[in-house]
Amino acid sequence: MSLPEKLLRNAARLACGVVLAGCASTSPDDLLASTAIIAELPRESGALVEAARFSAGRVGEAPPGDWSPFVVSPFASRTEYRLVESNPRVVLEARADGSASGFYRRIHIDPRRHPVVEWRWRVLEPLARTDPRVPSRDDSPARLVICFHGDAKRLDIGERNTLRLYKALTGEMLPYAMLMYVWASDAPVGTVASSVYTEK
Repeated sequence: MSLPEKLLRNAARLACGVVLAGCASTSPDDLLASTAIIAELPRESGALVEAARFSAGRVGEAPPGDWSPFVVSPFASRTEYRLVESNPRVVLEARADGSASGFYRRIHIDPRRHPVVEWRWRVLEPLARTDPRVPSRDDSPARLVICFHGDAKRLDIGERNTLRLYKALTGEMLPYAMLMYVWASDAPVGTVASSVYTEK
């Protein structure tokens, strides 16, 4: 690790310590990104909900549907997202080189009414030896993340501090829980694994 990166990490830890100390009285609901989504967005009520139709966009333009970048790590470069043509559809392309960031849309869906998710993806350069069941190999060239809201009062002190720390480092807020589909080279299709970082 280079000296500037060490200094940056130490400064971030110090800043986070101050933030955590100053935010100890923050309401648990105010720590969750999903709280605002539930409060601000109407619940989708159609028989079929299209969270994304990138093929309706145009090459070189912004993707349709109010999509935004999401910072995963302040210490990594950002993944580049853009609409490109792919025989003959328009698709969302993600280009990453040691980067870590996401691309997300805020949408309010009742999973009891819409319990099935369908999507297509393609990876041109798979990563070798990736497996979400092994912490040291928990990497993936592509992920689909679905976020859920829940009772914030059930978050323990460790989970609340993790939410505060993440916001202090990245400026982003996390949801109550997440379901993540990952492209992994060494895990059989259909593998279900608990997160090595959180119980949610």
